[in-house]
Amino acid sequence: MLPEVTFITPEALKTRLDAGEYLCVIDERDFGAFDAAHIPGAQWCSYSLLERQIGQEAPTKYIPLVLYCNRGDESTLSVPTLQHLGYAHILVIQGGFAAWCAAGLPTEVRGGD
Repeated sequence: MLPEVTFITPEALKTRLDAGEYLCVIDERDFGAFDAAHIPGAQWCSYSLLERQIGQEAPTKYIPLVLYCNRGDESTLSVPTLQHLGYAHILVIQGGFAAWCAAGLPTEVRGGD
């Protein structure tokens, strides 16, 4: 059974980030991909390390978490794990990083621009 997942479009996420909304954006791709380019302000926490590391990246359970991977499929699978850990507000970027880039939205490299 697939988890119930709330998706957010890349454009809707950009609007919320631009408005200054406090969201914890988590990049679940491998570190090389994150290093090369990621959504500005995103934290890296790979899918395989999620259970062990998420508490460091997102210590506050009530802040909305926004997950993304390459295309959105791995992030969808992370939702039940995060719900089990007590995170209540979890969004997955529809289409993942590929959709963010396809929409022409900005990216940054590790360490800022």
